[in-house]
Amino acid sequence: MTTDPFRTAELRSAVLTAWERSPARFREDANTEEDHATGYYRDRVIVELAQNAADAAARAGVAGRLVLRLVEDAHGVRLIAANTGTGLDADGVASLSSLRASAKTGATAGATTYATTDATPAASAGAVGRFGVGFAAVRSVSDDITVASREGGVRFSLDQSRPALAGIPALAQQIDARGLALPVLRLPFPAPAHQPGAEATVGTTDLADLADLDTVVTLVLRDATAVGAVRQQLAAVDDALLLALPALAVIEVDDGHERRELSDAQSRWISVTRTGAVPADLLAHRPVEERARTQWAVTWAYPRDPSRPVTGAVVHAPTPTDEPLSLPALLLATFPLDPSRRHVAEGPLAQFVVRAAAEAFGELARQVPDPLDLVPTGLPRGRLDAELCDATISELRAAPVFSGRLATDLTVIDGESSPALVAALARTGLGVIEVDRRRLSAARLLGMQVRTLADIVDALPDGLTPGQWRDLYDALAPSADDRPVREALDAILVPCADGGTVRGAHGLVLSQSAEPPALDGLRVVHPGAAHPLLRRLGALPDDDPAVLALPAVERAVRRAAEELLGHDVEESDETDDVTAVLMLVERVVAGHDLAPADLPSWLSLVPLPDEDGTWQRAEELSWPGSWADDHLDLAVVDPASLVRLTEATARVLGVRFALSAQLVAPDAAEVSLPGWSDYEDYLESVLGPDEIVDAVWSVADLDVVEDDAWPAVMDLLARDADLHRALGTGVRAGTGGAHEALSYPAWYLRDTFGAPWATGEAQAVAAILPPRPAELDQLTDPALLRVLGGVSTDADLASFLAPADPVAWDGFFAALGETTPGTAVDLALARVVWGALEHACAAGLELDRLPDALIALHGATARITAAEEVVVTDQPMWAQVRAVVPVTGPHRVSAVADALDCEVPDAAGASVHGDVDGTAEPQVRDVPGWIGTLVPGVPGQWAEHAQLSVDGRDVDWWVAADGGLHVRAGAPASAPARACAQAAGRWADRYLLEIALRDGQRHGDLVAGSAWDITL
Repeated sequence: MTTDPFRTAELRSAVLTAWERSPARFREDANTEEDHATGYYRDRVIVELAQNAADAAARAGVAGRLVLRLVEDAHGVRLIAANTGTGLDADGVASLSSLRASAKTGATAGATTYATTDATPAASAGAVGRFGVGFAAVRSVSDDITVASREGGVRFSLDQSRPALAGIPALAQQIDARGLALPVLRLPFPAPAHQPGAEATVGTTDLADLADLDTVVTLVLRDATAVGAVRQQLAAVDDALLLALPALAVIEVDDGHERRELSDAQSRWISVTRTGAVPADLLAHRPVEERARTQWAVTWAYPRDPSRPVTGAVVHAPTPTDEPLSLPALLLATFPLDPSRRHVAEGPLAQFVVRAAAEAFGELARQVPDPLDLVPTGLPRGRLDAELCDATISELRAAPVFSGRLATDLTVIDGESSPALVAALARTGLGVIEVDRRRLSAARLLGMQVRTLADIVDALPDGLTPGQWRDLYDALAPSADDRPVREALDAILVPCADGGTVRGAHGLVLSQSAEPPALDGLRVVHPGAAHPLLRRLGALPDDDPAVLALPAVERAVRRAAEELLGHDVEESDETDDVTAVLMLVERVVAGHDLAPADLPSWLSLVPLPDEDGTWQRAEELSWPGSWADDHLDLAVVDPASLVRLTEATARVLGVRFALSAQLVAPDAAEVSLPGWSDYEDYLESVLGPDEIVDAVWSVADLDVVEDDAWPAVMDLLARDADLHRALGTGVRAGTGGAHEALSYPAWYLRDTFGAPWATGEAQAVAAILPPRPAELDQLTDPALLRVLGGVSTDADLASFLAPADPVAWDGFFAALGETTPGTAVDLALARVVWGALEHACAAGLELDRLPDALIALHGATARITAAEEVVVTDQPMWAQVRAVVPVTGPHRVSAVADALDCEVPDAAGASVHGDVDGTAEPQVRDVPGWIGTLVPGVPGQWAEHAQLSVDGRDVDWWVAADGGLHVRAGAPASAPARACAQAAGRWADRYLLEIALRDGQRHGDLVAGSAWDITL
């Protein structure tokens, strides 16, 4: 038997009477219920049922449990929602059937208690249901709703409501017009109470397993559309509902296919809840019944599992609204809502809650692993979302959410980084943190400095320990190939063994032993900071030969030389520099095969003790028992006086063991070779003043060879390939010019032995050159003899003299000066000398000393002649009256004359005697015209004189300054031919002219034969 403990008959009677009296009121209630069912709450059936269950548990002070079950059987499909907590009472039934009022008013609206202490109540300010009107959502899916508690039950049914309405004639027309859209929730009917263990009165569903629950709501789903909507809402039940309704401890969902249980949501979420009182002035414009709820609450939740998506992208107030949310966290807050309960109502109260939410968001950021995950970087999705984003970003900027630090105090690497790099940079005070590249926009939004690694390296401060620097170098090493980073690393700070710090590794020394070199000014990396990266940046291991070229080493060497050279060893105290330098050299030599030429030349200045106890330059000492000790005039080093002076160390310092060849740069700052400045002048004169020479071969110590040691030297030069090459390799300009100069040792030895000198049996050469020096008697290598200046043939002399080499010519002219004046010279040899001289002068020969004697042509004889008696000319007639150096063309006369400082004769100044002076009439001889065809330029006649002399000397022919030809009567037939050839500038045709003048009958033959001489 069904009783009516909640007096539903009275409620129905009052409603029906009101509708009968006012059909407009009926229409209003019907429309309101239809709006709730199909408009405002169309997708909120599950949420509203859960909200009522949470309120019931809160009022009862128990842990809420809600069972949502979809049951399908022969009677249809029903949704059952059973929960623990305060059951249904008369006020509740009145509230459910009112549509406009709730039992949760006054004190009950603000008095919620919780049975569990670990709950995080988003709605701790009061009951979450909004005055009961949300229950109308059930009408979107059902026309038959039953709510049963242990005290009784109530049913809302379209089938029961229709007969009740039929008794009101005034409503008949509206009832017919509305069809099924009748107001069901205003007409409650009694229903059986929830009796655990008994069968339900609605349908025949067995509710035995719900015996421990207090209230059961049963919805008979209207149709397949309603079933689909409910299934979809059941599938959407997740942790967000538990977080929104903390009074619910457990929610069980059974959709007929799958059963799942939700509980302990707090274990899966990081959450922050803040509550407080709402200022009274902010409630003044809210609905009257809402003003009693004076508490606000905000909860932010973020999943502990980063891979777990944030549930729903909407604001929860505290259950889901239609306000979109782009912040990557779940927000549950007591925002004021508009009548639809889907949107936040604008106004001061909403702004107040936004500010409170922002402060709570800052607390959440302190607890999540990476606060940047919470920063919204996209465009806001709505007005409220924009306000929340702006407020939370401002809070994140102002709050120390990054391990107690502000975002503005942090630096993010723009580019690839690593945990090791960030850990190493953590000690620098720059606030560098590791941020995924996808979070860079979030970092910038919060005001973090986003800097390239190169900029961070530039900003590294001093103050780290050597070990910390090493860790930092290790972390930076993988980025060193990036060009901007490498450029920044070139200026990175490096701690030194002396306690200081320098910027940049270039020129620093990495000591690889427990005993680092102690040299003033030599910056050694602190052992605790040593790292391979520093070597890549220019630091040098202490066994690297480049260490010996460092400025600090040079200063130490020069300082030691200044303080010690020439002083007694026993009286010297300042030897630390020598010891340190020897230590460095010893380490370098141990790992490398080096020669003195491989190291800076100033290392040879290192003071070393000689056997007499005096400090001498290393390069001025010889090693005891060596070839140099036996053949060079050098003091002997005393290696026993210095612990670190090994033979290998001494060798690279320049201590002499034998003659050695090495390449020397002519423009080197310091070259300690005898006569080097003169040799440089020599190179300039041969190669030209603007030519560049990269390097030349040298052999040192030729100036200290013992007098009786030259045979041994020659033997060594012949046997040693390097020395042989150094001697014979000429020097050319870097531009590859045609000229070649002597190597330094060849230049020096030629001067030493007075080259050139005769080596063979050729009498012509031996007549004008000195014999081979006695020191070279045992030298048999022809090539070596030629390099040293030996001449045996005319060809040898031509090769010796052809370059514009002042040394060769000075030596040659010096030899001529030692020859008896007037000595006849073989004409073939003389021609070699004159040709070489003309070629050398044309190439720019500049003699260091003017010659005292020359080989000159006297008529048809070559003789040694004093230079002041010689003239230089290209006119053969002068050989009849002067000693001449013949030149083949007028364009070279001045070059040869200038080089020799000799006169160039001029026919206009010659004193010509004979018929030429006009005292007697010469006989004029015509030159046949056809001869002009044979030899162009030949004058048409010549004057024949009974006698002819020039400057007091009889001559056979002459060409006057005015071009006139003069021939002595009775002169050989060659005289007029020579005069014609010189006048025509065709000296080579003199023999052709002689034939033509002697035998005119050969006219045709000679002209025809000259056809092959035609040039265009």
